[in-house]
Amino acid sequence: MSVAGGLPLASSAYAESTITPNLEVTVPQPGYAEADRPLRVNASTAGAGETTFPVTRNTVDFGDGTVVDVTANSARNLHEYAAPGTYTVTHTITDEQGRTGATSRSITVGSSYVTLYYPTRFLDTRSGVGVPAKPVGPGEVVTLQVTGVSGVPTDRKVTGVLLNLTATNATRATHITAFPGGEPPKASNVNVTPGHDVANAVLVPVAEDGTVSFRNNAGNVDLVVDIAGYYTPQARSWSVRMGAADSNARVLDTRNGTGGINHAVGPDQIITVPVRGPGMLPDRAEIAVVNLTATEGTEDSFVTATPSTVPPHTSSLNFEAGQTVANQVTAPINADGTITLYNHVGSVHLVVDIQGYYASPYFLGGTKGVLTSAPTRLADTRESHQTLGADGRLTVKVRGTAGVPDGVSAVLVNLTATNATQNSWLRVYTPGAAWTDASTVNVTPGATVPNLALVPVDANGDIAVYNHAGSADVIVDLQGYMA
Repeated sequence: MSVAGGLPLASSAYAESTITPNLEVTVPQPGYAEADRPLRVNASTAGAGETTFPVTRNTVDFGDGTVVDVTANSARNLHEYAAPGTYTVTHTITDEQGRTGATSRSITVGSSYVTLYYPTRFLDTRSGVGVPAKPVGPGEVVTLQVTGVSGVPTDRKVTGVLLNLTATNATRATHITAFPGGEPPKASNVNVTPGHDVANAVLVPVAEDGTVSFRNNAGNVDLVVDIAGYYTPQARSWSVRMGAADSNARVLDTRNGTGGINHAVGPDQIITVPVRGPGMLPDRAEIAVVNLTATEGTEDSFVTATPSTVPPHTSSLNFEAGQTVANQVTAPINADGTITLYNHVGSVHLVVDIQGYYASPYFLGGTKGVLTSAPTRLADTRESHQTLGADGRLTVKVRGTAGVPDGVSAVLVNLTATNATQNSWLRVYTPGAAWTDASTVNVTPGATVPNLALVPVDANGDIAVYNHAGSADVIVDLQGYMA
């Protein structure tokens, strides 16, 4: 896959008066010797460039502090980056007359996702899983080893983990931040109030020592964490990369029969939901990224996206009786193109909206998923005084912000709704895209509710947020991007 062709930076009719280096940066294709190495690139400088004088210096700067000398006539250099990101690769040549020419190309390298297929619980402060059994106190940070635990390997570099983070038994209104160690960022992943259980999908970079950290802001709270998969820059035969869906198609609504089910899901009931096919995900999709909403539940319960028919020990979405709540869920797709959902107790109506998918790198070509080093706040209407009213919309710039490159195609953001004046729902979407019934966050007065969302950006590099009714403040935190 050619990321950038060997075009000269400048040209002139007088070859003796200009130097035009040639540079081509490529990522090895799957099926070749360097198959699926997302952090590796080849820089080809074949033909040093247009100059009639001997070249005395010929270098390639890979944009991460690595500069290599190459031959005057041709060179092919394999370079492996230490971390995902967007880098500028520069080829510079100097001839014996002291004249210098340079040309640059941008390259984005990222990580592939490996699903654990069966989510695993690796932290529960209520029962002592992962840590001693005690709540997390105000300002307290819990640090956990994730590499070498619950199927996450130690023999390969792990750049991030996909978790479902649940906060429960809070004594005060508080928020939880997941981060890779060091100073906690100014961002939240889960917001919770006393008497409520709140879950949210969280994509967390992993620290160099293989740990992730969780900080509680105020009061005491219990934390429950289930791990769904991990990101690695090194090849595995079952690793996949993320793609954004063309639209947020609604594939299940048990209230009206969308998806073939027109009744509430009962206790210990397992249902399958079609996600591949016309108007949904492509045949190449192996894992679905969906927004799962529970509403009209008759008892406090949880729903799990699982490929097994055995009742699971982990949760994808926790809800209380009568509550409407949503969470992003990453679910393996069955051979028949469906995902499997399990409800624990009582009965509940479920709604599923497609956001994206994971597929083999062969099918996704040059698409790379890149995690930010820590969640970065893109918008907060409480500070900008842009509270959204009924039918209100907010445009959020993402391209060129917080290190997001020009080539970004989609972003992974955590959307939080707060200060709602009445029952409402919010949606984060692509400006100009066809409108659908999909929602991202359901909110009630007095509640602060987060949800993770994968959103394609528009031609201007923007995403947008819509509020349905009343007024509400919104917070948008960047988690990662596709380029």
